[in-house]
Amino acid sequence: KLLAVGFSSRTMLPFVWMLWALPRAMLLALPLTVVGCLLNRKILQFSTLLFSFCRSTHCYPHKELRFVLYAVPLLNVSASYVMAGIWRRGAIFKLVVLGGLLANLLACSVFLSASYLNYPAGPPSRRSTGR
Repeated sequence: KLLAVGFSSRTMLPFVWMLWALPRAMLLALPLTVVGCLLNRKILQFSTLLFSFCRSTHCYPHKELRFVLYAVPLLNVSASYVMAGIWRRGAIFKLVVLGGLLANLLACSVFLSASYLNYPAGPPSRRSTGR
């Protein structure tokens, strides 16, 4: 047990794991969150608290995405602030916003299909249901 605990604490560093998990969970919204923090001081304060929450929860040796998922919708507030500002600028910028949303949808569908195929019970469940 001691070897297992020691090994699991060294398998992935908490900060490195957060740097991997947040971009994958937020996709295009993460760079927009950073822009929103630069544009609005209230969003910066709000987002700093959320990033601090993510950082503090990743100090545990048992790291899961569920610790980060509480902060993702709240961080999307900053991204939506930036998207609303872009949307108000004109017709060509509306295409940029719609393109970003489409890119997020495409990336989410790729991640979903990869997760579905990578799920350990996926092949047996597909064989039993005939799909």
